[in-house]
Amino acid sequence: MNESSTPKRKLWQYLIEPHAAITDRTQRRRASILAGLSLTLLVMSIGLTIWGIAVGGNLNMTPLASALLYLSTYTISRTRYAEIGSYLLVFGLLILNFSSLTVFAEAEPIAQSLGFLVLPVLLATLLLDAKATFLLAGLTIGGFVLLVFLTPWVQMSDVLAPFIAVAAIAAIAGATALIRERDLVIIQQQASAVEQHSQALEKDIERMKAVAAVGQLVTEKRNLDELLRDVVNLIVQQFDFYHAQIFLLDEAGRYAVLRASTGEVGRKLLARGHRLEAGSRSVIGQVVARGEPVIATDTDTDPIHRRNELLPNTRSEMALPLQVSGRVIGVLDVQSVRPDAFQPTDVSVFQTMADQLAIAIENARLFEQAERDLRDIELLNRQLTGEAWRDFISGRPTSARGFRATAEGIQPIKSEAESPRPEAGAISLPLKVRGETIGVLDLTPRSGEPPDEETRDMLAAVAERVALALDSTRLGEQAQRQAEREQFLSHLSRELHATTDLRSILRIAARSVSRALGTSRSFVHLTMKSDEGQEQ
Repeated sequence: MNESSTPKRKLWQYLIEPHAAITDRTQRRRASILAGLSLTLLVMSIGLTIWGIAVGGNLNMTPLASALLYLSTYTISRTRYAEIGSYLLVFGLLILNFSSLTVFAEAEPIAQSLGFLVLPVLLATLLLDAKATFLLAGLTIGGFVLLVFLTPWVQMSDVLAPFIAVAAIAAIAGATALIRERDLVIIQQQASAVEQHSQALEKDIERMKAVAAVGQLVTEKRNLDELLRDVVNLIVQQFDFYHAQIFLLDEAGRYAVLRASTGEVGRKLLARGHRLEAGSRSVIGQVVARGEPVIATDTDTDPIHRRNELLPNTRSEMALPLQVSGRVIGVLDVQSVRPDAFQPTDVSVFQTMADQLAIAIENARLFEQAERDLRDIELLNRQLTGEAWRDFISGRPTSARGFRATAEGIQPIKSEAESPRPEAGAISLPLKVRGETIGVLDLTPRSGEPPDEETRDMLAAVAERVALALDSTRLGEQAQRQAEREQFLSHLSRELHATTDLRSILRIAARSVSRALGTSRSFVHLTMKSDEGQEQ
């Protein structure tokens, strides 16, 4: 059943489909109704004509004229002038009905046929507006009265009941058309309001998506230049703006310096070091001075807009402060080719984006500063480690410079000349402590072939642990030396404080110094300079 009805439904829709030039929803609906009614009435009129010929043997002109009227209105309904067809059908049908009444010579058939006058009025409620329906109702009533005066064989008493019925239906039809039109206006207004609200919601959703995209971007980027470049490009793509750029204040807070800008114009501005003075007669300068958003709705008339020759198509501009803890660190600026493109309601959305960006900029700056500090600390550690090892080695003149392990055993390396040259296939692994190389671990595989990746990783781990062990040993020896020195000084201090005799003090000092330096003899004597500058 459904399969057989589908082609019929498609055929019917094709027969009543309005012309493509008719775009108004109400007009399209009326055009479809006109086409459907005209086609249905046309078929009925043709059927009545054929039936009249078959039964009566003669051609009835009224059904034939009606068929021609319906054919004309159906043809017009398929064009862009369907509204003219509606008027033709309604008023033409009214004229045909009154014309058919004049052919009767008696009151009874006229009274019986008056009911057909209601048909044009009812069709008017479907096809015409309220004014046209009221006009048709008035013409119907007026024509009814005129018909009584023009036909002396018809008395008002003979057609009073049909007249009252037709007049009542016409009045009701007019009132119904008026109410329907008022309801349609209300519905259209509500639909328009809903559509506007829906568009506003869609716009807000798109903006929030863009804000979320910027938020995601600022959490992923650590490099400040990449962050600013990607943000301005994303803003232009998401909102279809003419231009977007970011200014950051210099250290003195005097100038807003361009750090990111979109397109070829942006590259030219960055190349020439574009900057604007804080508080200057420009949107950027005013934002820095005020610490609040500034909108230039029409750049042709706005007094604070400063025209840039590289951006001639800018017609509106909005700039928002980049603030951290109430301190302005820069400005986010967006421009459009349309005047009044930015409204006060847009500020909240874009300010949220600007606040996220400001925090990301500050975090990126702190991250870069932390990286610089870490590099400085690493460099200082390397320097201190190198100096500590040089002092440690210089304090051990009799110690070996290294050791060599062979099949004969382990042998010390006491001089640079004794250091063997690496053989073919040998592996040299640096011994590093805090980035400073303190030695080298040379390995020669027995097979003469280089080790695989896994073995190399293991050897690198061995070299790392050897370096750490050596440094720990150095630190232990230096700590022990420091403890011995502290112990020696503490013991010497106790002995010196235990006597007040000058000779005893000198004797104790000489003995302690000789013991500390490991010498067999030591001398301590006093010297004084005379007034002439000679020692005594």
